[in-house]
Amino acid sequence: MQVDTVHNDDVHRILVGIPENHKHLRAALELRDGRCIILQEAVLAALVRAYVNVETHPERRAARMVGTVDMPRRKADFATYQLIEDGGSDDEIARALGLLVDFMGGATIDPDMD
Repeated sequence: MQVDTVHNDDVHRILVGIPENHKHLRAALELRDGRCIILQEAVLAALVRAYVNVETHPERRAARMVGTVDMPRRKADFATYQLIEDGGSDDEIARALGLLVDFMGGATIDPDMD
């Protein structure tokens, strides 16, 4: 797995909205090195849900969203593939995140690490 960290000063600008001729929100992170990262609405929504759950909870320190292929019971117009919180322990998630952060700068790590 390639690990890249985007720092605040790496970002030239962020665009968020519904692009012309599209139905769903997108977020574009335009980086100063010329790269552009596009996040689809579902990815952005999962990030926001995780962020809000951790930031506003008096005890939570971490959240992990995992791709789920088959969601037979879901709201209308929702895709079958969803990023859903998996309920892992804060310690387990923080440890895994710490390993990823410690390898920032482009190191290669084990992709099967939980």
